[in-house]
Amino acid sequence: VARADAQGLDVEMPFAGETAVLQMLGPLDHPGIGTGVLCLLVLPLLALRHALEGEGLSALLARLNAQARLHAFHAESLPALGGWAPDPNSGHPALAAFVPAPLAHGEVLTDLVMAQLARALLLARCFDAAVEEPAALARLLAEAI
Repeated sequence: VARADAQGLDVEMPFAGETAVLQMLGPLDHPGIGTGVLCLLVLPLLALRHALEGEGLSALLARLNAQARLHAFHAESLPALGGWAPDPNSGHPALAAFVPAPLAHGEVLTDLVMAQLARALLLARCFDAAVEEPAALARLLAEAI
């Protein structure tokens, strides 16, 4: 399900039996870099039973951020913009990326939306797999990110 209006875009997608949300919001003011667009991918991980839930949210966010920074950029890789933090509305892990206005033209935003949707689908597969061993789920997440 997708909705668009003057404030942005909301996309709801299935995620391991729950619903993930991708939002593009703008124009928004950033205190350090000016006006731009915020891309927010919220994954409903707190609603899921999974092998890494015993780590707690802080450790899971640290793992997601560390894994996102590990990979070198390749032509076929997903853009690694932003960072993982708790969503202020739901508390679920959210990947937030702010794109300054001079860079926020149609192709950049389209590529970012498509990359975030692909990232959500890849991560959903990890949780759909119902892996019971933490190390195995961690490997799947590293490959997906």
